[in-house]
Amino acid sequence: LVSDWSSDVCSSDLDEATFWRAAALARSGDSAAATSAFRQMLDAYPKSPRRGEASTILGWLLVAVHQPTEAEDRFRAAVDDIHEDVRASAREGLKNLAPRFAR
Repeated sequence: LVSDWSSDVCSSDLDEATFWRAAALARSGDSAAATSAFRQMLDAYPKSPRRGEASTILGWLLVAVHQPTEAEDRFRAAVDDIHEDVRASAREGLKNLAPRFAR
């Protein structure tokens, strides 16, 4: 039965589930687990329609733990997303990185 069910699950269902699991972890305040889950999601599903959103959320999580280099990479990965709100958040993240982490 499990093998019959799993063959019906397409990768878009799996990447959606993985994204929402990571988002739930972030919303619950478990930033470390959310960071790990978003990284795993982006590694496992690099062509996911949610990659820009996941990258932006991960970027903000990384800003919070003072990892500006990876945060910048995540924001840059999302600046050309098809969704304006994702692009705007990515641009805002990049704009905020420079003064926040200037030495």
